[in-house]
Amino acid sequence: SWTNLSLSVNTQYTYNLVNTDTAGNTTTTSSSSKYTLANVPTSLSIDPTSSTSLTPSWNANSNPNGTEYYVENTTAVTNSGWITATSWLLSSLTCSTAYNFRVKARNGDGTETAFTGTVQGTTVQCSPAAPSSLGGHVAGSWTNDNTPTLTFTLSDPDASDTVKFRIQ
Repeated sequence: SWTNLSLSVNTQYTYNLVNTDTAGNTTTTSSSSKYTLANVPTSLSIDPTSSTSLTPSWNANSNPNGTEYYVENTTAVTNSGWITATSWLLSSLTCSTAYNFRVKARNGDGTETAFTGTVQGTTVQCSPAAPSSLGGHVAGSWTNDNTPTLTFTLSDPDASDTVKFRIQ
C-alpha cells in the first residue's frame, strides 16, 4: 500500500497499477479514479433580505468551484437541492419569523460531508396594516416611516354639534 499526501480538496486523482516481471516487462493491470473528500462549509450566516425572504450564505472552506452544496431550512422543511453557489435566496416565508438553516457539501463522487451547525435567521418585521375605516367615520393611512395619519369625517354632519373620538 501507499499513501499519497498533500492532495487538493474535492479533486479527482487517477492511479494505475503496473506489474513488472523479473524480465523487466511491465503491464498495466488496473486503473482507478477517485475524488478526495470535500470540506464541510464554514461561516454559515443568514441575511434577512425582506419580510418574506432570507439568504443563507457560507464559506466554501477551500472547496474548489463546482463543489455542490445542500442547504436545508429545518424549520420549514425545505431545501435548495444540490447547488454550486455559496448562497441561496429563499422566498415565500412568513414575516417576523425565525428559521433554522444548515448546509453540507459533496465531492465529485457524491460523498457528502456532515452538516454545519444550525444557524437561525429571522425575516424582516411585518409591516403594519393600515386601518381601512372605523364604522365609516375614520379613514387611515400610514406613512413610509410607519407614522399613522388619520382623517376624520362625519357620516351625518347634522346629527350633532359635538363629535368625540377615542383612539387606542
